[in-house]
Amino acid sequence: MQLQSQVTVEVTLEPADLYWPFDLGYRLALAVLAAALVFEAWKMWPSYDSNVMLGVAAILAWIFLYPWIKIQYYFRTYPAYRKPRRYSFDAEGLHLQSDNARGDYKWSVFTKVVETKRRFQFMQTDRSGIPIPKRFLTQPDDIPRLRRLIRENFQGTRRLRID
Repeated sequence: MQLQSQVTVEVTLEPADLYWPFDLGYRLALAVLAAALVFEAWKMWPSYDSNVMLGVAAILAWIFLYPWIKIQYYFRTYPAYRKPRRYSFDAEGLHLQSDNARGDYKWSVFTKVVETKRRFQFMQTDRSGIPIPKRFLTQPDDIPRLRRLIRENFQGTRRLRID
């Protein structure tokens, strides 16, 4: 294992690393729609139509806020989420080391790798994966080397950025 073909990153997650409600997407559109409904309902208060509109707005706001509330709860309740972890990527896969766990994951354990503007997400199932926020990839060539490792070794579905 050559040092050039390895990327090591120290990660201490924050709730915003897992979910940020103001990323563009359907949840943000729902929040804008909820705000518009509340504004319209306020203009015709009190009436049956305004109560229905407020109810729909509350449901849309809940859909928007629920993931954020849930992640905040997890970080407060389970201290392991806040503990630092060390991830090393090489041709064999991902190596994890933290106070609570140690593990080696071959590339074949991941079903999909997705890169966004803010993070790499190594998915094991549709709903679980390992997030690696890009803000922890501090060396100038860490991101290109990690992309190269993924392209060379990962055989599943991948969605990587070009930049």
